[in-house]
Amino acid sequence: MSDHPAPWLPADFSHPTRVELDSGLHLRPIRASDVDIDLPAVMGSRLQLRDTFGEEWGWPPATMTAAQDYEDLDRHEQEIARHESFNYALLNTDETALYGCLYLDPDGQGAEVSWWVVDQLVATPVEQELAEFVPRWLAARWPFADVRYPFNSGAHAADAAESADGANGADEVRQVREPREGVRTPLPEPDSAAGEAMWRAYCANHPEGEGWTLDNVSAFGDSVELADELIGLVVRGVKRATASLVRDYPAEQEPLPRIGGHWVACDGSGTPRVVLRTVELRLGTADSVQEAFAWDEGEGDRSRTAWLASHRGYWQRTLAARGEHWHPSDEVVFERFAVVWPPEAVQQGLNYAGSVAARPVVR
Repeated sequence: MSDHPAPWLPADFSHPTRVELDSGLHLRPIRASDVDIDLPAVMGSRLQLRDTFGEEWGWPPATMTAAQDYEDLDRHEQEIARHESFNYALLNTDETALYGCLYLDPDGQGAEVSWWVVDQLVATPVEQELAEFVPRWLAARWPFADVRYPFNSGAHAADAAESADGANGADEVRQVREPREGVRTPLPEPDSAAGEAMWRAYCANHPEGEGWTLDNVSAFGDSVELADELIGLVVRGVKRATASLVRDYPAEQEPLPRIGGHWVACDGSGTPRVVLRTVELRLGTADSVQEAFAWDEGEGDRSRTAWLASHRGYWQRTLAARGEHWHPSDEVVFERFAVVWPPEAVQQGLNYAGSVAARPVVR
């Protein structure tokens, strides 16, 4: 990839963290923890990728291991954090599948941009949309003086770039595309009946749990998009902890968690996905969070620093929505949980726990 000879982005530039596409897929910065969905996508499309990038990048190697991919994704994640280059993953709604990647690398004061989609999406409307969207998005959102497409120089990219440079092109981009960045769609009510049915199926297969009760049917987060992202992390086995303000529970008319308690977690549509059992609880302030807990929450780069920033921002936003203010002294429930149903989600979690991605990268 290109060297980084000079600053190519303003010091105060904030890169997009999620961008919706009309296909229902979305782009977000890739993470090291995505190795479980990145590796099968890359190796399943290896011949195509080798034909496209192999001569210049030497990628992907025929024998790439999960450990090698994990280190590669960690490097990308660190470069994104430093604004040295950007790798965006193309993901499905709940981020349980990766369908391609978009790369933005420095090229003087501009950028060298490339992308790929998995074999099954080549020459489909998804690839067409990406080819048309990327140049328009770059023109509307990124401050590049010049953009080159060394591997994606087809007519769609050229046409889109010309449209973005036209008299009305940029206005059209801003009207159509920018509102779809950072979307927060209000959550629907969870499907309680389906949640109860999932709970009964779990209990029917665990007779030792006679007398167990279901405490709650709910989703993570405060939006469809966040609920989908977080339930995807749970299903994949990445997320095994969550943190909530004590004062949120009475406000939302939900019971405080209890060790051994069960709850059904839903996705952004309100559809139940998994039964969870609380296995550990602790009360404290946000600043008392430990590195290991931040890692187990599975969000962002899984660091304590990122955890504090994201949770403070989340609580400030959600409390403001009901006319309240967050304070550092607010009591937080730190909760670890286990996925106990359905069996395929349990197994997927065990697979992830035994993989290289379950441990921090040694830098």
